[in-house]
Amino acid sequence: MSCDLTRKLDLVPLFALPCIFVAVVLESIIGTELSTILGMTGGTSLIAWFVRRNSEFESPRNIATRKYLNIGLVLLGLGTLFLSLGAGENILSSSGSAGIPIKIVGTGILVSGAAGMILVFALIHPKPKN
Repeated sequence: MSCDLTRKLDLVPLFALPCIFVAVVLESIIGTELSTILGMTGGTSLIAWFVRRNSEFESPRNIATRKYLNIGLVLLGLGTLFLSLGAGENILSSSGSAGIPIKIVGTGILVSGAAGMILVFALIHPKPKN
């Protein structure tokens, strides 16, 4: 990766950690839906930062799995987008439950991305020798 992009990636935790902190600490003040948007955005950003940072190593194991990890990151991003849209719809709706189907779809996409990434990490992890 270029040096400029690496410097930009180093700024991601400075965005993600305050989002998570505000979502957890101020949930009772800002509401569950806004807390969901901030928490999911911060969490997904932190996961993306960690995966991209650790995939910089040019070992054959990382090169072979990079595209699968990128697919997982895309699914995490899409899931976060759908969850945020559902939460935003709940904020704007008078019934407060209008965005639930969107949140269900977003949760499914998010979980599939996370499960795929866990599977990739499990498959590339070296097995202990007895």
